[in-house]
Amino acid sequence: VTGVQTCALPIYKTSLHYGKYYQYIRQSRYEDRFGREYYLWVQSDGRKYPTLVSDQYEIIHAMNFGHHAFKSELYYKTIDGVVENLVILSEQPFINDPLRVRHESLVGKGRYYGADFTYEFHSRWYQAYLIYSYNLSQNSFPQIDGGAYYRKAFAREHQVKTNHQVHIDRWDLSLNAVYGSPQPYVDFTFSGSQPRDRKPRQQTSYLNEYFRVDADLRYTIPFRKSRLEFSLSVLNLLDRRNTKYAQSLFTFSDQKDRKSTRLNSSHVALS
Repeated sequence: VTGVQTCALPIYKTSLHYGKYYQYIRQSRYEDRFGREYYLWVQSDGRKYPTLVSDQYEIIHAMNFGHHAFKSELYYKTIDGVVENLVILSEQPFINDPLRVRHESLVGKGRYYGADFTYEFHSRWYQAYLIYSYNLSQNSFPQIDGGAYYRKAFAREHQVKTNHQVHIDRWDLSLNAVYGSPQPYVDFTFSGSQPRDRKPRQQTSYLNEYFRVDADLRYTIPFRKSRLEFSLSVLNLLDRRNTKYAQSLFTFSDQKDRKSTRLNSSHVALS
């Protein structure tokens, strides 16, 4: 009797990608002086809202070995036609005149660098993955800070996600965790200022870091060609107070005193 032992060899795959994209309809965010947000779909008009043109380069490398899988993605993207909506408080020449809020749209460009690294493990009763993402997103507008690039608002630079699932007979236990580094944002609202006076690289603020853990327990009863599931989920298991976004409110306490006009910024919580 002769026995033959086999050993699986790693499987490697590498691919290069290039894409050019044209976007004629985009979603624009508008926030009024009371902090209310509006998201409007806007069609390109070639002037105020030009057609967004993007070039994207990507390298993908994957390796599978037994129960293990590794994958890396590196990308670089450039965008022409980025729009920034500014809110400007205009001071009036006469002291008794009310302050006016006006909006101005700027057209610029963006450049984005990124990388994703993924590890996966699969077996009969246990599956897991771990993903690390890096993202450096920057925008530039000729009217702001001499066209210097600055961090794009609410784009996380680092993020880690992991998922673990255990399957035993009819029971399934799942655990998810997400960590995100602080999000940058620039408040473009300044009383009486012009776009050229903005210094976003010096005026960048950050939201708090994001961390959340979710758990799910599931029991399945199969019958015929169907199944019945009972599940119990706990979201935000550690009861952490995360921040969703920053909200700006204008306060006009006395129209006769322009110095009393101010902007109150607050962080809105997301469980």
